[in-house]
Amino acid sequence: MSPAVSRAPRPHQFLLRSVLALATLVTATTFALGGAQAQAFRGRGPWCTAYFDGPGYSCSFYSYEQCWATASGLTNHCLRNPFYVPPSEVRPPRRRPRP
Repeated sequence: MSPAVSRAPRPHQFLLRSVLALATLVTATTFALGGAQAQAFRGRGPWCTAYFDGPGYSCSFYSYEQCWATASGLTNHCLRNPFYVPPSEVRPPRRRPRP
């Protein structure tokens, strides 16, 4: 009987195993770190107060003056709500002309 012959791994097999190990490591690290926290835009008004010492923005102001009155004296500032959707105009129903 002939002794068992062991071959050296082929270069493409080594590359494939390395890529697979790297992909597994990246996936495991991603799941271990968890998701990112988004800053919340609370409220539906067109103006927001950005809180530097707290989480997110308060978008419950309907005028710049109202926002500024809340933000003044604090380390906050006012900005437009980037997600503000103005209310749609309600049109009265059109009357059809009589034939």
